[in-house]
Amino acid sequence: MDIAYHYILQDLGNKWRNNRIRLWNVGFKVEKSREENITNHPPHIPPEQWAMFIDYRLRPDTQKICKINTINKRKHETPHTGGSKKNSIRKEEMEKIKAIEATGPVPAKASRTDSLSQVLGPEHPGRTRTMGAGVAPTQVFGFSSCHGNHSSSCSTGSLSLEEVLHQVQTQLREERAHRMNVEAVLAHVLSQTGIILPPELALSNQPPYQNQASSHSSTHNDS
Repeated sequence: MDIAYHYILQDLGNKWRNNRIRLWNVGFKVEKSREENITNHPPHIPPEQWAMFIDYRLRPDTQKICKINTINKRKHETPHTGGSKKNSIRKEEMEKIKAIEATGPVPAKASRTDSLSQVLGPEHPGRTRTMGAGVAPTQVFGFSSCHGNHSSSCSTGSLSLEEVLHQVQTQLREERAHRMNVEAVLAHVLSQTGIILPPELALSNQPPYQNQASSHSSTHNDS
């Protein structure tokens, strides 16, 4: 799967999920009735949409799914740490990594069984350490049927971190160029229709079409 495309979809999904959770935790008051919560809707959300959101969250099947997700989240075996680690923990991890690397040659390519993975644990699905979200472990280490075997055949399909990083940078540049072209076309359409976007939806960059449209307009007025 295209790395940049997967990254964008995953990032949008995370932002959408986090925003829904934040809206519910901040905007909904358990001690108030449904009607009172609808009346006290967030200023940027129409009351009818807020009512639909409240009804969805209060549905029995939605409540059941939330409870199941909470239980499943507690069963995750992959260790995670929120925020920065203490220096004492970092020092202990570095000493373990050095001890493992001192027992044999350090592989040129990253693998699921290298010193970093042995000390910090398995990778989180959908992201790879030092590479962020969107780069899955299979894209770095490749697919393997060895399941933890230390033989050299397990890493034959893997890519070096430098190769994967180069691919990610290239695809992100292409995605940025495509986005700028789309924004340029959108700015041209908006300039022709006279529609003004609100500040929160404003384009990130001023596209060339916008400059061209303004220059054509000024030339026309001068004539």
